[in-house]
Amino acid sequence: MKIKIFQIDRNKDTKHLFLACYEKTKGVVDPSIYRQVFMGDVNILDGSEDYVFEVILNMFSCDFPSTFCCKEAHSITLSDVVVTETGAFYCDDHFEFKRIDFDVSKVDTSDLIKVIVVEPRRDPYISMIPNSLDTFQHVVGGPIEVVGSEPSIKIICDEKGKLKGYGACKGLALSDGSIYDYLYGTLIVIGVEGENFRSLTDEELSLYLEKMSLPSVII
Repeated sequence: MKIKIFQIDRNKDTKHLFLACYEKTKGVVDPSIYRQVFMGDVNILDGSEDYVFEVILNMFSCDFPSTFCCKEAHSITLSDVVVTETGAFYCDDHFEFKRIDFDVSKVDTSDLIKVIVVEPRRDPYISMIPNSLDTFQHVVGGPIEVVGSEPSIKIICDEKGKLKGYGACKGLALSDGSIYDYLYGTLIVIGVEGENFRSLTDEELSLYLEKMSLPSVII
């Protein structure tokens, strides 16, 4: 299931709505005071809305996904907004989720870049993360190594992932398809422009989602 999680940016919270119950919003939740702290796929079986939110609460209260990595992000609580494939929901009193109108296009995501995240034994998925070294290290689990021969696309991994015992994530293949090594742990597929990282384009996202779904990749 594809979800996004939004939390109030305390610097924009002039009406003191952080940790407010829905009643205090007077029925209007302003997306412009929120920041996006997670975008990605979560493993949730089909079920009722109550079941879906129970899983999301557990996931984002204890065992956070690696891409839940905004420095100011916190466990899901009052005033947070969760957007699923069926709509937007406000976290209200007693962790009940109330369906609301929420225009995600009004959330400032200028500090985020769109990447592909690849985890062992999971399908690759698109995420939006802060464009910072701290974030990359958090996602892959340690000091980063940048690999790949293509000038505009790179793969970021933990440089010591194999020594740490991370699971093999993707085979590295020669042009004839033979595998000569593996990348271990969580990977980030990211765009490059000059000396800077950038968002992947829609075309690159489509191409590399397909490439990274295979057991090995030629880089």
